[in-house]
Amino acid sequence: MTGIYFTDIDVSADGWIRCNVTRETTEELRIQLPYSFLPAPDLIAIAFSTLCGNKFDQVEIDLPIGPRLSETLQNVLDAKLIHRAGADVRRRPGNQSALNFSGGFDSLAAKVLLPEAHLISLDFAGRFTRERASFEKFNPFILKTNLISLGLNKYSWAFMGIGTILMRDELHLGSYSFGSIQAGSLPKLFSSPVNQNRFRIAAADGLNMTIANPVAGISEIGAVDLVLRYFPLAVSDVLLSVAAPGEDKFRRKSQMLQSLAATRGASLGIPTGIQSTPAVSWGEEFARDLASLYVLKTLGADVVASTYLGGIPDSVTKHLPSLTMDFMTRFNPQAYEGVELSALSRWYSTLTVSGILPYERKDWFEIASVMKLLRGEM
Repeated sequence: MTGIYFTDIDVSADGWIRCNVTRETTEELRIQLPYSFLPAPDLIAIAFSTLCGNKFDQVEIDLPIGPRLSETLQNVLDAKLIHRAGADVRRRPGNQSALNFSGGFDSLAAKVLLPEAHLISLDFAGRFTRERASFEKFNPFILKTNLISLGLNKYSWAFMGIGTILMRDELHLGSYSFGSIQAGSLPKLFSSPVNQNRFRIAAADGLNMTIANPVAGISEIGAVDLVLRYFPLAVSDVLLSVAAPGEDKFRRKSQMLQSLAATRGASLGIPTGIQSTPAVSWGEEFARDLASLYVLKTLGADVVASTYLGGIPDSVTKHLPSLTMDFMTRFNPQAYEGVELSALSRWYSTLTVSGILPYERKDWFEIASVMKLLRGEM
C-alpha cells in the first residue's frame, strides 16, 4: 500500500505553514503566506490534498476535518483518508475573484480580461526564480514554497491552486481563474462546447467558489498577441521569465512575438537569432505544432524548421499556402460554457476591442483542415 502523510502541522505567527510529509522518507514542507494570518484548518487540509492527486492508497492529514469534506476528499483522492474528527464549515459565496498568476504570457493575457482580480503567485524558488522577477512587478500576493523541490508537484496539476485555497476566506473569494489557454484542447472544443466546471479544483468543492478561465478559448498565439497589445514594455521581461536565452522555449516564444510584430509592422526590442537545440520532432506535440503553423505562415518554413528535429514535413509546407491561420488570433466561444453571462460579456467586449474576434464560419472549416494536417491525414 502506498501512502502519504502530512503530520506535525504548524501554522506559525511568522506567517509560515510547516509540516512533515512522509512518503518513503520524511521531509519538511514549507509554505510562506503573503503576510501573517491563520487559514482555517479545512483550507489547509484541502491545500495539502491538491499535492496528492490520486496516486496513493492512503492519505493522512493530521487536521480536524468534517464528515462532508472528508467524503469529498476521499472521492477526489480515491484513497483512504486519515484525519482528526472535526466539523464542516459552511461559507457564504465570496464576492472577489482571484487569478493564479505566474507572470508568463498566458497569465498576463488572463489579467487583461480580469483587471479587478486579486493576483496570487507561487514562488517555487530554485530554477523558477526567474518567474518571480516577472510576476512580482504586478504586486501579487506571493506564497513561497518548497513543494517542487520535494517533488510534490508531480501527482496533480491542482497544486497550482493552493494560494487561492489558502486565501479563500482572507480575500472573500467567490471565483478563481488560471491562465489556461486553448492548445491541445482544440480538438475537443471543435466537436462540442466544454463546460469550464470540468477544470475546477474538485477538492475545493464546498468552498462556494466557481472557476472562470478567461483565455480558455484563446490560442498560444492569441495570448502572446494580447500581451503585446497591453504590456508591450514588459515583453522582454516576460520572455526571460518563461525561458532562458538558448532554451528551445525561448526561441519559440520569440518567434511568435516576431511573427505577430511582422503582421503589424511593429518592431520589438527582444533578442533574435538565438540558437537552441531542437527538443522534439514534428508530430510529437499537437499544441506546439499548431502554434508553429502560424509562425510558418508569417516568417517562413526555414525559420521554424530549425526548431524541430528533422525539420518540417513536406506535406505541411505543401498545404500551408492554402491556409490563412486567422483563427489563431480569434477566440473559440465553445470554451466558455458555464461562465456567468456578466463575466462573459466583459470578456467578449475586451477581446473585441482588442481586435480578437470570435471564430467565423470559415474558421471552423480551416480548423478541420488543420487538424487533419497535424494528424498526417493530408
